[in-house]
Amino acid sequence: MRILIALVMAAAMAGCATRPPEKPRIRASMGDIVLIVDYQVPVDSKAEFERFLMEVLMPAFEEYYPEGEQPVRLWTSTEPPEDGMFLYRFVLDPVNDYYPFDIEAILKGVYREDGPAYAEQFESFVEGGDEAEFQQTQW
Repeated sequence: MRILIALVMAAAMAGCATRPPEKPRIRASMGDIVLIVDYQVPVDSKAEFERFLMEVLMPAFEEYYPEGEQPVRLWTSTEPPEDGMFLYRFVLDPVNDYYPFDIEAILKGVYREDGPAYAEQFESFVEGGDEAEFQQTQW
């Protein structure tokens, strides 16, 4: 019985050891550039903007960037804004020629017919568009 248990365990361990590792997530390494783009969205447009994000923009990013290599993350403020504007922060991590961040070009490229209208719709929701580049440190 002990031999049978040992053989089953060995087979299970061998099966686990031969599975290919999952593709690593794309993130900046030390010295890489990270782009932060802040957009402000009025409180009364928040629900519509988030619906646009979920139904149009995020699917475009998923189609545009290779599977498993989505370099764009999105953060949003969690507290109700005092100034009437929610902050949406896009983080492109890392920046390089392979991962451009041009929302208008991505929308026009993925949605051939509706892309220009989607790009205009995105611009109608947001105010701002402040960009800043940062260099990844060792932390």
